Amino acid sequence: MGKSIIDVITFSSLEEATGEIPYNMLNDYMFRAVLQSNNKVLCGLIRALLHLPKEMPLEAEITNPILLGESIENKEFRLDINLIVNNETRMNLEMQIANQLN
Repeated sequence: MGKSIIDVITFSSLEEATGEIPYNMLNDYMFRAVLQSNNKVLCGLIRALLHLPKEMPLEAEITNPILLGESIENKEFRLDINLIVNNETRMNLEMQIANQLN
């Protein structure tokens, strides 16, 4: 098995990175990997979606994490991320993509 995108990314390589990223947040793996890997981003998204002030304390725990390092091309059809927010509120964060006609 070859290296995954997670295996080859380091902070120093990100600082020197150029060019187009072949995957975006519309890719199921990237959507889940980014939000799972960075709790600050996850909490920022929750705050933005719920119009919460950034001063409000917020903790989020993903209860159905993916196994990072698996192939980015393997597409799941489950785009849901199950969360527990502030140790009491259960949320389901789901991304849906509308088909676009060219």
